[in-house]
Amino acid sequence: MVWTLKFGNEAANIETMKASHQRIPEHLKNQVKPPESLFYIWFLFWEFNLERDHFGSGLSKRIKPSVIEERLNAKGIKSNLFEEFKEIIMEMDREYVAHDKRQFRKLSKGNK
Repeated sequence: MVWTLKFGNEAANIETMKASHQRIPEHLKNQVKPPESLFYIWFLFWEFNLERDHFGSGLSKRIKPSVIEERLNAKGIKSNLFEEFKEIIMEMDREYVAHDKRQFRKLSKGNK
């Protein structure tokens, strides 16, 4: 389900590519598949990702802590888990933005 949320019909496209022995693009080939026990937090992260702002260059900005807090409250996350979930989401966001920057630098170097 996360795959479908993130990539839409690309999941079906990949199956078609596999069946016709086409090369699957790297950014689609090595997707993270979280353990089932972490699925809920993974789903939350991608939901929060929809709220992400971007710089003019297209680089991702960090998800605002207020957005994370608002969404966790709206989902009824209990207070004893609230801070833990918030920290996990923020750490995932830090890694996401760092990865986005690395990819941007690679593409920038390749276009020179």
